[in-house]
Amino acid sequence: MMLRSIHRGQRQVLACCFGTVLAFICQGCRQHDAGISTGTMTVHRVSLIRLIATPREYHGRVVYVAGYLVLEHEGNALYLDELHHRHQLLNNGLWLETNTTAKVDWPKFNRQYVEVLATFDADSPTDQTLYSGKLREVRGVSLIPNPGNP
Repeated sequence: MMLRSIHRGQRQVLACCFGTVLAFICQGCRQHDAGISTGTMTVHRVSLIRLIATPREYHGRVVYVAGYLVLEHEGNALYLDELHHRHQLLNNGLWLETNTTAKVDWPKFNRQYVEVLATFDADSPTDQTLYSGKLREVRGVSLIPNPGNP
């Protein structure tokens, strides 16, 4: 059929390209499962949904997670999205510890979609049990660009 009309050399090139692409995909899968090592620590890029669903899997680990950040008196949290905050679905959010040594301009990130690099704690203190965990020891925060406002 189609492969028969391709010359032998072209088939070898296609096979080589396919193998290379497959190797990159497999490498990406291993990095996602095992985390990404930065030399001094292993960072796990993980979704907020996965942290909420499997908190024990990431307890005590450094995670890189995205969500909607809200800073309020006794309510600093990272939510799945703005609607989860607006409807006070606290179990769809993580408490965020803002008293960190990292130099973060917190007001700049309030009510924005952000990515946070922090240690995940599945065991929330009693006053924060409505949330599905806590992000502590924040190492960095960055804005996720708004596609509607470049």
